Amino acid sequence: EIQAPPAESRVPAWVHRIVVRGLSLEPAERWPSMQVLVQQLERDPSRARRRAWAVAGLIGVIGLAGASLVAGRGESASCPTAEVEREGLWPAARQARIAAAFEATDNPLAVDTLTRVRPTIDAYVDALGAMREQACEAHRSGEHSDRLFDLRTACLDVRRAGIDELLTGLEGAEAATVDNAAWAAASLMSVDRCADTKALTAAVAPPEDAEVARQVQGQREALASAASRVLAGAYEEASARVEASLHEATRLGYAPLVAEAELALGTARMESYQPKPALAALTRALVIALRSGHDEVAVEALARRMWILADPLRRPAEALGDDEIADALLDKLGRPTRLQWLLLNNRGVAQFRGGQRAEAEGSYREALAALEAEGDHVYPVEHISTRFNLAMLLSSGLGEPSAAAEELRSARVRAVELLGPEHPRVGVISVRLAANLVAAGQYDAAREELDASLAVWSQSNPHLRALLLIERANLFIELRRFEEARGDAQAAQALADLDALGSVALSIEASARIGLGEVDEGIEALERAIAAEITRAGEDHETVAIAHAWAGHGLRLAGRLDQAARELEQARVIFARLGLDGPPHLGRQFGELATVYLARGALARAQALLVETQAAQDAAGFAAGNGSRAQLTKLYGDLRAARGDREGALAAYREACPALAARMGALDLELAGCRLAHARALVGDPAAARVLARQARDTYERLGEGFAAERAAAAEVLEALDRPVAPPEPAIGEDPRAAE
Repeated sequence: EIQAPPAESRVPAWVHRIVVRGLSLEPAERWPSMQVLVQQLERDPSRARRRAWAVAGLIGVIGLAGASLVAGRGESASCPTAEVEREGLWPAARQARIAAAFEATDNPLAVDTLTRVRPTIDAYVDALGAMREQACEAHRSGEHSDRLFDLRTACLDVRRAGIDELLTGLEGAEAATVDNAAWAAASLMSVDRCADTKALTAAVAPPEDAEVARQVQGQREALASAASRVLAGAYEEASARVEASLHEATRLGYAPLVAEAELALGTARMESYQPKPALAALTRALVIALRSGHDEVAVEALARRMWILADPLRRPAEALGDDEIADALLDKLGRPTRLQWLLLNNRGVAQFRGGQRAEAEGSYREALAALEAEGDHVYPVEHISTRFNLAMLLSSGLGEPSAAAEELRSARVRAVELLGPEHPRVGVISVRLAANLVAAGQYDAAREELDASLAVWSQSNPHLRALLLIERANLFIELRRFEEARGDAQAAQALADLDALGSVALSIEASARIGLGEVDEGIEALERAIAAEITRAGEDHETVAIAHAWAGHGLRLAGRLDQAARELEQARVIFARLGLDGPPHLGRQFGELATVYLARGALARAQALLVETQAAQDAAGFAAGNGSRAQLTKLYGDLRAARGDREGALAAYREACPALAARMGALDLELAGCRLAHARALVGDPAAARVLARQARDTYERLGEGFAAERAAAAEVLEALDRPVAPPEPAIGEDPRAAE
């Protein structure tokens, strides 16, 4: 058994790993030859140390007869080949150990994930080896100086440490490791950066003292290893490693390394959702990086601070305060792709949270353009993340569910390529896609998505399955298929530990029971859902407002319009208290409250609410033609029709119905309602009215028995249009022939 090295050992970790492999009991796990072992040892980050070994005659000591290694450009032994790097990092024996570890997890994704991860690791290791060989050849030929060779070697060694740690983690895989493996492998630091000689020479200078430089390089490799633990989701272990490196960096007194360690610590804490400690570490990293001229660290620290301030801490104005400084530093660095993406993506988050939603869309699209300039299959993780963010903006921030669904489809294609069709991340994207299809009135497509996803995630992921069941139950409520809605909502509640999902599922079940005629039981369940959310989250929380909104919907379904209005008004008050998050909710959801007041004949209150809702949509940045704005315009038509203003109603319907047809699915309920209302108002144009009424009737027929009343109303309009109009009775004393 091999003992761990003593704590006071000065032997670098990379040397220890090489020696331990050489001591393996199984011959297949040792180095394939002494030459490969020597080439691995030659990879010491410090050029001075490498030369010292050469002068000491290391080659002669280990018995490679005839070999000659002389310090100095152009006279060294042949450069290590890419195959040497592969044998050191990714030998057959290590691949076999990883495969066995994956199999032992019993994770159903193990085989598929390993099949997907292998090509990524193959490509990374091959790129690493090829670039190391190319750097050596460029140095031997005199094309690159000693300093540039050392910089490239140090850069490659950091990348090597990162993937070596990732592979070590895969060798000890658990079920969660399998889930994270492909995402982590695709997130490794780019090898191409080590070929950017301009960037390497412009970076902060290494320490002048050779021994300090050697220790700094060792700590940089340690930080790269810790970053791989973050990618694997081992946040506590990663933070402990980074704190040890931070201690060493402080002892060495090399400020750029201290900045790098603080950045790594902030990133680890950010990923583990500790926003305040993360912000503190990133702020220290920023200050130290600016003082020491480490611009790359400064930009990354600013970009990550931007996300923390804007999203978990909800301070978007403060987040955007440093944007120009970050952009200026990015220009100075030549706008490297990944840093540019990080800043643009997080700027989009801050703009979204700050109410600058059109600007946020621009930032997200600019981030995607920067990624796409590198090629379709480069930076897959970044593509998926930004498209998902853009979809959330389009859906919840700009009232564009159809456009959001398209972005989610694109994100899912990339996610399936990277992770496989049965990965939980793919499932989460599918949930959001289905929700947006329901919101866009694309009911058939939504049902297809949900049924397919529930077949994939049958029982393996209870939380994800609950999300899918809730979305399908919501679809069934829209379609007035109450028995099916109740079944899915109850199945979702049976899956344990749902937090807020449990209250949503209970609210949907309650609405279904009301639809089935169990009104008192349904109302009691709605009250329980509200109480549960108040207990869980506090009275002014977003989820409490959603529970009140569900109660209003259910009570309206039961015909209890006064109670429905009270619940919806309470939801409106809570949403209004959410600050910048309130307008999108109000703009999307409060057409229903106006509909309740119109049904009660409270026209003045309905008008005031429509004005308020339009102001909320304006504040949220909703475009003039989007679905939510079109729904509001249709309600203005209903209000004018209720007041006898036929021309005003017609003008509103002429604007709203085509906008809904362009944005929503063919079976959308709002679109059918708009067409029927428009047909009723078209007294002077029976041919056009007949077309609209038939379209509405056909929609209600396709939607099923739950819409019998609406179908009958459309049929009644058609009958009235088909009924011959009798000529008016002539006035007393008037010639009937003149009337004819």
